[in-house]
Amino acid sequence: MTLGSAGVVTALGTFQAHALGPEGCVAQGANGFIAVGTLTGTAAPAPPGPSANPCSYTALTDQGGGGGSDSATWSVTVDTPHAAAVDVTGAACPWVANATTGVSTISGTGQANVGYGCIAKGGAGTASAG
Repeated sequence: MTLGSAGVVTALGTFQAHALGPEGCVAQGANGFIAVGTLTGTAAPAPPGPSANPCSYTALTDQGGGGGSDSATWSVTVDTPHAAAVDVTGAACPWVANATTGVSTISGTGQANVGYGCIAKGGAGTASAG
């Protein structure tokens, strides 16, 4: 993750004793980025690869979230069974479910905040930036 994603460390929580490293992905667009995943996963982290937009993350071994900023648009998806109603602080997770595809989406413009815990353990999906 880039220096610009330092705020994601705060958003995703602190390391736990069992944590091996980050899981997830970073979508880098022309106007910003969004990082999605967990810092407390138990799977060995994959080696960093080239930036992709959109990017995909596979089943997280712990709950996750995301953050970043894009002056155009950003979005995060997760398979609907893993779209939590609230994050670890009790704040609502504003997922919009699509019953046809079985995928839920949070999207916006500007500051991106997908609260830690909004993606339940086992969740998989995508992230995209502008």
